[in-house]
Amino acid sequence: MSRSWGRANAHSHEEERKSVVSRQHATPRGLAELGEWFDAQGDEPETEAPAAEGPPEPPESTTITEAGSEAATCIADAIGADVATILSELASADDTLARIRSQDEAARALAGDLLERYDALAAPTAETARALARARAVREQAEALAVGAFAEEARVAARRVADQAAAAEARAEGDLAARRAEAARFAAEHDLEPLLEERRRGRAEEAETARAARAAKAERLAGALAAAQKALAASQLKEARELLGTATNENPGSPEIASLLGIIAQRELECKVATAEEALSLARYEWQEEPRRAVERLAALDMEGLPLWLARGLFGCWTEACSRLCRQERYRDPLRYGPPGPCRGVVVARREPGGPYQVVSALGLPGFPPPGGPVPSVVFDWARPLW
Repeated sequence: MSRSWGRANAHSHEEERKSVVSRQHATPRGLAELGEWFDAQGDEPETEAPAAEGPPEPPESTTITEAGSEAATCIADAIGADVATILSELASADDTLARIRSQDEAARALAGDLLERYDALAAPTAETARALARARAVREQAEALAVGAFAEEARVAARRVADQAAAAEARAEGDLAARRAEAARFAAEHDLEPLLEERRRGRAEEAETARAARAAKAERLAGALAAAQKALAASQLKEARELLGTATNENPGSPEIASLLGIIAQRELECKVATAEEALSLARYEWQEEPRRAVERLAALDMEGLPLWLARGLFGCWTEACSRLCRQERYRDPLRYGPPGPCRGVVVARREPGGPYQVVSALGLPGFPPPGGPVPSVVFDWARPLW
């Protein structure tokens, strides 16, 4: 039975193989059969192609690495050759630049020498032009006198002077024309016109720069004057003087600045006088009961420039207040020192018998040691007892 089943199984496999072959080689006869044929083809499993025999190919990464090494070597060789060429060309360019620079310096020196020679030829032209202008002016004056003179002798003498001036004028014109022609010929022979044009252009630029600088300076001055006048109108005297500081340095001879500074100085003096008068009025009420306050009030004043009558009043009140202070606070052996100059002084005294002298107060001496400070030796040479 097993044998019969094996033969039947083999027969069925053979029939299936023939059916597949017949479907593969069958020719479709119509559109319907063509569709069935394509469907049958798609149902068949794909068979793998046998691998080709031969030596195995090297890995792709190994091939790329070797090719990259060869390319890198070629590029390095090319770069080395290019760098050598570039360095050679740069060395040649440096030599060329040095040669061009030397030639340019020589040409510049030659041009400077030619310009000096041209200036030497053209310089007398200005003198001749001035002589020509002078001769023309004298001739015109003489001709006018010859026409308007009252006496005949004066008219004759004036005509003689006019003739002489005319002759001098003609000579000056001829000399001027000859010198101009000589200078122009020299310039044409040495092709100096570009250099002369460049110099004229440079002088024009310098003149324009100077003009712009003068305009800017004038504008700054106008701004400073306006700002100072505004501060002065607001009684801000210190600010007004500071605003004029820079303007004064730039315009030392400006009458506008001098006028404003004079007004500021007058206003400052007026303020100083008013402050001193008020201090003196208060000190006259304080010196007996509160002498220290009176002394400190007067010593803080700026005595410079005060009217003499006011300075004398301040000095007298200060002296009385110092004397009252020394008695009230029991100072010993007070002395008064009056340096050269009106209405200035120093009072010194001891705090205890036999002790060192110290400053009690100073008036009109801003650089003197403050109260309680040491006494300079010069004080003792000229000091006198306070009372």
